Amino acid sequence: MGVRVNHDAWLGTMDRKNTSLYAWRPYVVAITVTAAAAALRVLPLHILGMRYGLLTFYPAVMVVAVYGGFFAGMLGTFLSCLTVLFVLPLFVHGLFVRDYVDWLGMAVFFGTGTMISSIAEAMHRAQARQKQAEEELKTLNASLELRGNQLEATNKIMDSRAKAMDFLNEMGNLLLQPL
Repeated sequence: MGVRVNHDAWLGTMDRKNTSLYAWRPYVVAITVTAAAAALRVLPLHILGMRYGLLTFYPAVMVVAVYGGFFAGMLGTFLSCLTVLFVLPLFVHGLFVRDYVDWLGMAVFFGTGTMISSIAEAMHRAQARQKQAEEELKTLNASLELRGNQLEATNKIMDSRAKAMDFLNEMGNLLLQPL
């Protein structure tokens, strides 16, 4: 006696097999883009040394959040923080977070990543509402066009009835006139 979930209603008209693939795509993008940001920080930007550890991760979080929404952006933010704390020190032989100022910088980064992810999610939801409104507008336009066609047909019928009534009135007047 478990809870029954109507998957077709939940998933809409999407194919279940393809839905699971698309559901994971933003998180794979988050991992890939974060790894690319880490590689950029280590390889071409190694001249920065231990300074600006999170520099390449800001655009990475933006890209991930715009692509995948809130949860993907938060995953990118979290992975960026973990990468700066535990992975990058293995390649540059030093810690990026050494004192309270660095921790404060990481807290600001995490807050900024959260805000970016929230704004990107709001954008995704607004786009979904816009798409739904466009579909509703198409449906209403089709209904309005059908009603317009019905009204036009009704007007033609009313015009032909009015002409028939005029003809019958004229014939009645002719029949009532004395010869």
